[in-house]
Amino acid sequence: MVKTKVENRIDGLEKEMGSVKEDLGSVKEYLLEFREWMRLRDKKEESQSCEKGKVAMTENSNSEESGVHDRSNGGEIGREDKRIKKLELLVFNGDDPYRWTFRANQYFVINQYEEEEKVEATAVCIEGRGGIILGPSFLGGYKAFNDKIFSPKSLLWDKTIARVGIVYFIFIFSVKLDKSLMLHTLKRRWGLGLTGFIFPFITSFCVSRLVHNQIKNGISGDWALMTILSHLSLSYFSVVAHALDDLNLVNSELGHLALSCALSKDIVAYGVMILFSILQQGFTLELLYSKLSTIAMLLFSVFILRPQMMWIIKKTPEGKPIEQIYVVAILLGALVMGALSDCNEGNLVQGAVLMGLIIPAGPPLGSTVVEKCEFVNSNILLPYLHIRIGLYTNIYSLKNWVEIISFELILLAAYFGKMVGTYFGLLYLKPGLRNAIIVGLMLNVKGILDFISPISWTVNKIVDEQYYTQIMISRILLTAIIQPLIAILYKPRKTAGKPCDPKEIRRRTLQTTALDSELRILCGVHFEDNVHSIITFLKATNTNTTGPICAYIVHLVELVGRQIPMLIPYDLRKRRSTTNATDRIIAAVSKYSKTSIAPVTIQPYRIIASYDNMHESVINLAEHYFVPLILIPFNSSLETCQRSTGLRNFNLHLQTYSPCSVGILLDRGLPRSLNSTHFSYNVAVFFLGGHDDREVMALVKRMSTNPDVSITVLRILLVEVYGQADNDSEKSLDEMVIKDFMATNIGNASVVCHETVANNTKDLVDVIRSADNNYDLVITGTRRGPKSILEKELLPWTEYKELGVIGDMIASSEFCWGMVSVLAMHSFGDAERSGFFAPFLSYTEVTSDSSSNFSSSNLENT
Repeated sequence: MVKTKVENRIDGLEKEMGSVKEDLGSVKEYLLEFREWMRLRDKKEESQSCEKGKVAMTENSNSEESGVHDRSNGGEIGREDKRIKKLELLVFNGDDPYRWTFRANQYFVINQYEEEEKVEATAVCIEGRGGIILGPSFLGGYKAFNDKIFSPKSLLWDKTIARVGIVYFIFIFSVKLDKSLMLHTLKRRWGLGLTGFIFPFITSFCVSRLVHNQIKNGISGDWALMTILSHLSLSYFSVVAHALDDLNLVNSELGHLALSCALSKDIVAYGVMILFSILQQGFTLELLYSKLSTIAMLLFSVFILRPQMMWIIKKTPEGKPIEQIYVVAILLGALVMGALSDCNEGNLVQGAVLMGLIIPAGPPLGSTVVEKCEFVNSNILLPYLHIRIGLYTNIYSLKNWVEIISFELILLAAYFGKMVGTYFGLLYLKPGLRNAIIVGLMLNVKGILDFISPISWTVNKIVDEQYYTQIMISRILLTAIIQPLIAILYKPRKTAGKPCDPKEIRRRTLQTTALDSELRILCGVHFEDNVHSIITFLKATNTNTTGPICAYIVHLVELVGRQIPMLIPYDLRKRRSTTNATDRIIAAVSKYSKTSIAPVTIQPYRIIASYDNMHESVINLAEHYFVPLILIPFNSSLETCQRSTGLRNFNLHLQTYSPCSVGILLDRGLPRSLNSTHFSYNVAVFFLGGHDDREVMALVKRMSTNPDVSITVLRILLVEVYGQADNDSEKSLDEMVIKDFMATNIGNASVVCHETVANNTKDLVDVIRSADNNYDLVITGTRRGPKSILEKELLPWTEYKELGVIGDMIASSEFCWGMVSVLAMHSFGDAERSGFFAPFLSYTEVTSDSSSNFSSSNLENT
């Protein structure tokens, strides 16, 4: 079977290569014709421009116009040629300037840019720390460069685009924010937010009083200082979430705690800053009109716009995209709301926040809006904001070192006070000093939102150029230090196999779970099609003669259009006017639990996370409830390759890091012996030995007590070369498991056991292919051991490594015409004992004579 499979793949590759060569030949001919046509067109236009000049002065002017004309033609040719050349000019964020410069030079050479066009393209692609390069600190200090690139007209254009970028950035952040989470966090963590804001404000205020005489020249008044101090005390939720996502700590325990602190602090600080603004302006008629206008905008958003958003969601069929006209209207509405709030209070943020908060996060509307807007805003609009940040940053303005040191003490006091406030706010949670410091560092990370307010300060003359530059440089250096420091200090456990208490290991394996005790299974569901296979597995496993089953049904949803991942318990008692996929999944499983003869308890959850980090949420839930088995469906045919890759990586991560057994279930449809009144299920087990196969026997031992389940155990004795000690210990453990299973099922007519010897992998393949095809489910382990010849020879030909070598073989169309469901078991204990945690990562060696074992067939049936 393996040989045939390889030959078929080689034949298919040869056919594909032949077609690719033909396509490349036609493309080459087209490019040559296109190049010749462009050359003739350029030559014709040059001749026409030269014939127009007959007088010397006229010829000079015509030659200049021709140069401009030729350059524009070259630009047009370059733009048309971009349809062929796919090299892109990446945005420079300040990291690895040599690599970016090399890539930019390649881009300019291929696309034939003129010198002025190179400067314009580079100006757009400078971001963050790179924006300072264009400012007066570096290139902007040269008058010729400054006059050429940043003319008054260009500055107005840059300012307008930057403000639009700010509006959409705040809008996207508000759309991603989960409103229920915000209210829940405010209710539970308001004290944490209050201490996290008050402590840095008080410490920085006290230091500012001590150095008041040294800093008063650069700050316009006491209220301006209060505004700066309140801003220094903030920790923006979006900034913290983005930084933790870069560090892959969003799903960690301290990551969740830092996000709760940041969100509660944002809410509390926003109210305090509104109070400051009222006290600063005093109660006037103008202030009253302004606040009434803000309240009117709020009421209009909640009672007029919000119902319209819900109507759009209700009108759109489930699974269908939102109509483009609605998305465009919402994006324009964000600009309108930002402009209204700017006219009202001189603040773009309020309108963008209101527009974003009324849009439900996640699919279908929130995810669509974010998808349509985020890429354009991040790569086109926001780079102009970074240019604007750099234009106001001038390191040559740092002259008065007494003022610089005094103001830096205020900044450090705010950073230190934030950590102290976080520690006191977390005292009732008892996180420990080290963890409190780490959370404080997370809250001190700075991002794009922290750079927006200082721009308005320097424009409105609240601070001078020196203090603005100092704030910017301080925040850049602080972030550059804090993020690596967090990565060094905080290393959450990423690998399973290292639980704190060895007793927990015994509770998390099927082999040590007694038949009369409760069996806890965490069942993951990606799509509604997976529900049937989960219910069928629970029916086959659940009997009256064994302990009850507690099934944790978890709907796994990809994180789209949200800020952070979430694990949400599902309330079965809550009545819902409209239903979604989660409601239907939980309803189907709940119906089974109510009609099941044997007791089944359902605990429903919903996990919203990216596929790269989803396994962490699943593992945390399994650890919390001491679950010995995680059951995840395998989806072989999916809509997009990207989603398929994400799901497969999720399965592999789950197998690698789970502290318990993981079953990957490939469902082929309805059972063969389907009867409307009687459940019947035919299960086969291929037992080759090893810890994974012993875990399989523990599972089918429980299934064997179900009279509606027929079990066929085929033990295959594969002659392999192990170390003698390993071989003896493995054989003794395998014999104990088989004898215990047979002793338990003496007199059970539903259980049949066979034993076969295979001298090599070819014999093994023949045995599996010749197996009876009257099976509903085949259960097998994923690994045999790090020294297994079977793994070394067959692993390179395995398509789905998460199913294991045998599981992938059974899942292929060559076994029973691809009609048999497969359950691949991956046990945690083997990784601990053997010293490797990632499945298949140790099986990379393929010997040169691996094919020699496919020589003869020698089967002995006992």
